[in-house]
Amino acid sequence: MVLDKNAFWFGNNYTQDCPYGPFSLECTNDSPNEPANLITRIFKDMTIDTSKIDRFLTVKYTTEADKTYEGCGQTWQTGPSRIIDVDPLSSDTIYHPLDTKLQPEMTWDRTPGELYTIIIYDAGSHIAHAIHINYNETEVIKPYSGPLNPTSRANVYAFLLFKQKSFINLTEEWRAKLANPMVSTSYNISDAITELQLEGPIAVNVIRVTADLYSVQTFINRHILNNCAYFVSEALKSHNRSFIPYGVSLSVMMYIKFTSLPIQFDSCCKKYNFPQDDNVNLNPIGNGRLKTYQARTGSPVSVQLVKRTIYPMATNFNGALHTLIAVDPDVPSSSAGTQDKPLLHWFVANIPDGVVSNGTEIKSYIGPAPPDKNDHTYYFLLYEQKSQLSENITEMYAGNDCSGSLSGRCLFDVSRMVSDNNLKLVGASWFKATNDEYVRHNHANRNRDNIATICKGVAGYTPNCVVGHGERIVLSFSVLVLSIFSKLFIV
Repeated sequence: MVLDKNAFWFGNNYTQDCPYGPFSLECTNDSPNEPANLITRIFKDMTIDTSKIDRFLTVKYTTEADKTYEGCGQTWQTGPSRIIDVDPLSSDTIYHPLDTKLQPEMTWDRTPGELYTIIIYDAGSHIAHAIHINYNETEVIKPYSGPLNPTSRANVYAFLLFKQKSFINLTEEWRAKLANPMVSTSYNISDAITELQLEGPIAVNVIRVTADLYSVQTFINRHILNNCAYFVSEALKSHNRSFIPYGVSLSVMMYIKFTSLPIQFDSCCKKYNFPQDDNVNLNPIGNGRLKTYQARTGSPVSVQLVKRTIYPMATNFNGALHTLIAVDPDVPSSSAGTQDKPLLHWFVANIPDGVVSNGTEIKSYIGPAPPDKNDHTYYFLLYEQKSQLSENITEMYAGNDCSGSLSGRCLFDVSRMVSDNNLKLVGASWFKATNDEYVRHNHANRNRDNIATICKGVAGYTPNCVVGHGERIVLSFSVLVLSIFSKLFIV
């Protein structure tokens, strides 16, 4: 395995596995034209006698139990603790940074009187994750830090066991060098082997690790890299929508936040009072839900764009143009929208330099109001433009029979608009909503003669009680007046 040039991404398949070149996030490679096995990747030109590998290094991780984390807008708990026995020959087994966060237990057949050094090494990025010398007395030179691969490419981390010739007394110079995790910038690992007079490696184990939300959020917190768009892309794969290209790889993360203004209203014999909430954040990775009042028409909405690259370039959109639309493909009336031609809820075009608020709002935002009992998914889709879009573009791709407030909104042909205008989907977000108390409140106000039907089956509803009256918006905003037909679908 250690000599196999087909085993890892930096080997014979580098060009195929890493089509974006040696400076891409997933496959940074200082020797792209020299396929490497694990030994040559780590030790470069140093001659390593692999026949000295004469024992097995057992590596066993214990994962954290019941800890809560947050990453890319998603909150989750780790669950019960697990034991992971690392199998170096299991090339299909991929682990994640949270699996390997805690220092593993490492055991091997020890010869009485011998001393050992262990180095845990990131063969992809040339980073030392641990250096422990003078086993059995064990002096920690570089404390263990778990793999933090923030990319989708499975990276390889090697556990290298060396036999020492004698007890190692480090000079201050080498102690400082070895304490630096960035091997290639502080020292050459081959020089370190020579300096410490190590023999081997006499045992090798490896683990393959790819990104999780924990590692990506860690890189965000350190202001190094934002790769949340990768996880949104993965979540989007389960959405079978004709206007979303299958397998699309998004390059922009959209952080969408509503400010839900305070509101009081009656609905089906019950009073509701919701205070202001300044942080109603969309959570596409977790397939998050919102109550319809939280994203209602008139609610201030902010959109922050972050590219899938390193900072500060991640927030640099200078010279770029984008279009942002919001659609609902789940409307139950085929005259308002279908799965292929959804109802348009928002359209902002010609967004300059990544600042959505500076774009041209062609159709203002209208909130969700599912009239049926089924879940509706409201998609926010960001497209990269090649040129300016016309301000009458929505009329060109909406249904011909749309009228009133649905003009330029119903049966919106997203796919044809994208094709005709050479747009590229680069960002996506969404939330789910269903028919709830705020939707019923609005429907009851608009159709007083049909309250019994609207409130049928709602707990606590009785005929002749106050329903739908008494809405009071504590902070005023303009109310969109809709046609009788559109009122069934839009709030």
